[in-house]
Amino acid sequence: MKNLILISVLVLTTISSLFSQSPDDYIDLDSLNYSMIMDGILKDLNSYRKSYGLPELIYKKVNHLASDYHTKYFVEYEEKNKIHSRVFQGVLLKTPQDRINYYSRLMNEVPTDIKFRCTHYTINNYQNILDDTYENYNKRIVNYVKGFSEFYDSDTKYIGVSVNIGNIDLDDGDIFYTIVTNVILTGDSDSM
Repeated sequence: MKNLILISVLVLTTISSLFSQSPDDYIDLDSLNYSMIMDGILKDLNSYRKSYGLPELIYKKVNHLASDYHTKYFVEYEEKNKIHSRVFQGVLLKTPQDRINYYSRLMNEVPTDIKFRCTHYTINNYQNILDDTYENYNKRIVNYVKGFSEFYDSDTKYIGVSVNIGNIDLDDGDIFYTIVTNVILTGDSDSM
C-alpha cells in the first residue's frame, strides 16, 4: 500500500511538472499564464523598489479590479475598433480614479488616490508574440513603469496589475493579437 501511494505521488508530481510553466517559457496565447505575468511584474517591481530603499508595493484587490476593468475595455475597443460606453452597472467609470472609487465602495474600503497608471499593449501577429518569453515580456513592463517618477514616490503603497488578450480582425483578412497589461499604483488618500 505504501508503494502504491509513493508511486501515485511521483506520477502526480511528474504530470504537474510537465504542465507547469516557467518564466523562460514562450508565451502561448491559447494557454496564457496570467498569474505568471502579474506575479512576475509585482515581484520585479518590488525588487527594484527595495534596491532604492523604498517599501514594497502591496497587492490590493481594488487596484486589480480597476486595472482589469481598463484592460477589458481596451481589448473590447481594439476588437470592435469603436468606443463603447464606459458605464458599468449604471455608474460612469471614465477615469482610473472613478474605477478606484467605485470598487473601493463595493469592497467597503476607503478609496485611495491614484499615483500612477500605465497601460502597455503589444499588438502583433501571432508568431511574433509567441517569440517572447514571460520573463522578457515582464521586463518590458517593469522597465516601462520604472521610467516614471511616481514609481519612486515613498507614498506609493498599493498595486494592481491586470492582463487581458484579444484579437483584431483587419480589413484585409489578417488577424493581429494584443496582450494588454495595466498597472495602477495608489497611495493613501489625504482627501477622504
